[in-house]
Amino acid sequence: MEFPFNHNLKPNNRIGQFFYTEETLSEIISLVRQPKNSVCLGTPSVFMGIHSTYPGSKTILLDRDPRLSDACGDLDPYISIYDINRPTGAQRIKPGVLEILKRKSPEIIIDPPFDTIRLEYIASRITELLDYSDPSSQVLMTHQITRQPVISRVFERIAGLNTTICEEIPINYTQRLHYHENGRQRIVLFRFTPYTFS
Repeated sequence: MEFPFNHNLKPNNRIGQFFYTEETLSEIISLVRQPKNSVCLGTPSVFMGIHSTYPGSKTILLDRDPRLSDACGDLDPYISIYDINRPTGAQRIKPGVLEILKRKSPEIIIDPPFDTIRLEYIASRITELLDYSDPSSQVLMTHQITRQPVISRVFERIAGLNTTICEEIPINYTQRLHYHENGRQRIVLFRFTPYTFS
C-alpha cells in the first residue's frame, strides 16, 4: 500500500504523533470490519488508508492536529479537531462529522499517546462513540504490552469491553522507536469487543 499522506507532512512527536509503516498500516486495515463506517481516533494514516482502499467510505478522523485537513485534501469534510481528554459533547465538532457521530460507529481505531492521556479518558470516549448494538463492533488500539493488565481492567470497568491481543500483527512506525523488549514486541495491537457479543 502506498503511504497515503502528502509526503511533506512530518509527524508531530510533541503531541505523541507517530505514523505507521506501510506494512503495519496494511495489516491493521486488513482487520477493519466496517471500512465504510469507522471512526479513526488519532490514527490519520489508517483514515487515509481506509479511504484509499475503500472509495466512498464515510470513515471519519478525529484528531488534535489541525494540519491534517490540508494534508488529507478532499477528505477534509470527514475530519474534525478532537481532544480525547474532553467529553465528545463538550467539543466543537464540524457539523457534517457530528451528524455521522450521532449514529455511532461499530468500529474505532485508535493510537493514543502512551504517556499523556489517561486510559480512563480513552475508555470514556469509546463509550460515547461506539455502537454497542452491532454484533461486529470492535475497537483496535495500539499500546504498550506492559500496560495490558491495567488496560484490560479499565476498559472492562468503564467501557464493558473484552480484551484480546493480536500478537501476529507487527506494530512499527516510520520513526525509529524501541519496538522490542526482552525479545518481545513492546507495542502491540489490542482488540476490544463488547462483552455482549464476546
